[in-house]
Order: sequence, then C-alpha cells, then structure tokens
Amino acid sequence: MTPSEQAAYVPATPAIPQAKPTPAPAPKPAKTLYSKNILADPRVRGALDKLPPEARLVQICSIEALEQTRHSSAAFVPEIIKVFGRNGGLISGQHLSARGGAVRSRGVWREITFECTVNATFDTITAFRFALGGAIPRSAWASRRLPAD
Repeated sequence: MTPSEQAAYVPATPAIPQAKPTPAPAPKPAKTLYSKNILADPRVRGALDKLPPEARLVQICSIEALEQTRHSSAAFVPEIIKVFGRNGGLISGQHLSARGGAVRSRGVWREITFECTVNATFDTITAFRFALGGAIPRSAWASRRLPAD
C-alpha cells in the first residue's frame, strides 16, 4: 500500500477502545474501629489464638474490613471478602497492606483496598485505613476467582 492508500484505509472492524482501569481510591483512616466487640468474644478469641501470627493478622484485619464496609452505608451488606486480589498484598511485621481485594454485597462484588496494623501480640487492631472501589464487572469474576453465588 502506498502512504495515501494507508491513510485512506478503514479497517472492516473498527478498533474498540479499551477502557482504562480506574485507579483504586486511596485508603482513608477509619474513624472508628468496629472489630473490638467481635474480637472480645471468647469463641472468636479462642479460635484466633490457635493461629500463627500472620494468619491471625489476616483474619482480624478481614473482620475489621467487613465491619468497616458494613458501617459505610446502610445499603451495603457485606457477605464475603477476598482480601488479596490480582495486585496482591503484603505482610510486613504487624502490618497488612491488602490491594486488589473484593467484597460482595447483595450479590455484587466491589473493589476493596485496605491497610491494617495490629499490636505486638497480634490480637488488637491499632490502625486501619480502607477504600471501597467500584463494582467489578461480572465478566471479570471468573478470572479473579470470585464466586457467583
């Protein structure tokens, strides 16, 4: 093709612009920590005490994440959380940084990102920051290993 033919060429199938991923909102500090009452339950405490510190960190931070989402809106009823997503997460000492996770409410999965710090005995949250993102398209659920039911 000559340059003028290339300039005039219109493909049979027009290119479909790819949607740019929306950046996750920056986590904001929680005004209140809600997991305290749940973690005070002797049955919960007994189960958590059997876990190694890193597993305990993930569990208590997940409880706080669910409670933060529950208190974020009366319409939001968290059913399940997947803490780490395609962007992974990082545990460093007493700190968990969870990126690319998802939380489901009323059958709809939404993005969640949070940062959580616990005390030296890994049994109390000392700081928590989180952000809820947008809805995750149903077409992405399988690739992210999010259950449909």
